[in-house]
Amino acid sequence: MRLIVLPCDPYQRTGYNRAVEADLERLGERPGDLRVVYLERGAADPAGFSVIHRPTRLSLKRAVNFALRRTLTETFSSELRPFAMSAKWE
Repeated sequence: MRLIVLPCDPYQRTGYNRAVEADLERLGERPGDLRVVYLERGAADPAGFSVIHRPTRLSLKRAVNFALRRTLTETFSSELRPFAMSAKWE
């Protein structure tokens, strides 16, 4: 089993999304894989993916990331923990 976290929806037709789609194709699909995608709020959830939503412009999370000198939309470990703790991963 693998936990695959993607920075955007691989099925959208923009430049970066195409690179993510190519990476996903290169990784292939195995039984038991959990695929998580990091999406803007309001974007349609792609089929077959779990979703973590990016913070809104005025969210506290962005302010905390700014104070910690991180990328404003960086995920917190608490957002990934439910996925990471759900099984044993390769």
